[in-house]
Amino acid sequence: MTGYENLIAIVYHAGLPLYDSQNLKFKIIDTKTYKTIHNGNCPVSNKSELTWVGFSEEGMLTIIDSNGVVSGFNFKNLNFVPLTDLKEKFPNNFR
Repeated sequence: MTGYENLIAIVYHAGLPLYDSQNLKFKIIDTKTYKTIHNGNCPVSNKSELTWVGFSEEGMLTIIDSNGVVSGFNFKNLNFVPLTDLKEKFPNNFR
C-alpha cells in the first residue's frame, strides 16, 4: 500500500501464480470520496516478484519488479507503461 495526497494504492494477490507469473491486482482509491478511481492488473515480468510500489513526486503510481523493470501507471490511458529496465544499467543487482 502507498499513498500520495488524497490517493491510496493497494496491490494484492488475486490468485495463485500461473506459469511463473505473479497474479497481482491493484486498486487506487480517492480518500476524499472513498471511491475507487481504478482497479486492474498489476504487471510484473515473468519469473519475478513485485519489489517496490510507490508514487513519484508528480503523483505517478510506479512499480519495480525483481527483474528491474520499472513501470508507471498512466492515468490518462488507465494502464501501466514500462518506463525503464534497471537490469541493463545494473546487471549485478537483478536476476
